[in-house]
Amino acid sequence: MAQPTTPVVENSNGTLAVIAGIMRGYFQAWKLEREIDALGSSEAARVLGEAGLDRADFLARPTRRTPMDDLLLETGMEACGIDREHLRAREPGWLRDMERTCMRCPVRSRCRRATVRGEFLQTHHEFCPNSRDLAFAREFQLSR
Repeated sequence: MAQPTTPVVENSNGTLAVIAGIMRGYFQAWKLEREIDALGSSEAARVLGEAGLDRADFLARPTRRTPMDDLLLETGMEACGIDREHLRAREPGWLRDMERTCMRCPVRSRCRRATVRGEFLQTHHEFCPNSRDLAFAREFQLSR
């Protein structure tokens, strides 16, 4: 016998999809914290170091990350006309710094809204701590 399903109704701007993404993010963050806690201290330091974090950064993030947060910088770079893979190949340290800034950003919710609404390119300079780097990266790419 099939399980009944609850229909999902979304409004025109995808609010329920964003909420579902946030809830998945909380669950994934909880799982990740448990996995990191289960590692020995040296292994946890190595794993976090590969992501450009130390234990204090990992535990002190301003808010929990959502799956969409992993796409915020990528989506922002796309909106600005920047080829992320080109930047990764040519300036990997610079991209890691931008990723770290994005991970620590206290206004990710504003970024998510601008991204969902397709307004990132027009508004990111008002709130994004990576806005100067995005401008420089665009100039860097245009000069190649």
